[in-house]
Amino acid sequence: MQIFVRALFDYDPATDDLISCREAGLAFSTGDILHILAKDDHHWWQARHWTTDNLSRTLQLAGLIPSPELLEWKTSCSTIERAKRKHTPKIGSKYRVVATKSQEKCYTIL
Repeated sequence: MQIFVRALFDYDPATDDLISCREAGLAFSTGDILHILAKDDHHWWQARHWTTDNLSRTLQLAGLIPSPELLEWKTSCSTIERAKRKHTPKIGSKYRVVATKSQEKCYTIL
């Protein structure tokens, strides 16, 4: 079974601190159609841009894209960090930061 998704956000591996090899990442823009080749890793999927031109399709290089699970984790962490900066405690006070699950979607399955 082949899996195709439409990106709902822009991604540039050159600016991603979590990818271990930025050269292996696949940059894409909102609206791009990606062909998912492998989902073996829970954090990084292997994909390539999809095109209707057979010649271009064979020349497309595969790369790593963040999985929805990884993106949800990144969103949760950034939410917690923003909350910590916003609610700097006074000396001696107690506080707790509660993160909620992100409702944003990353990809639309086609």
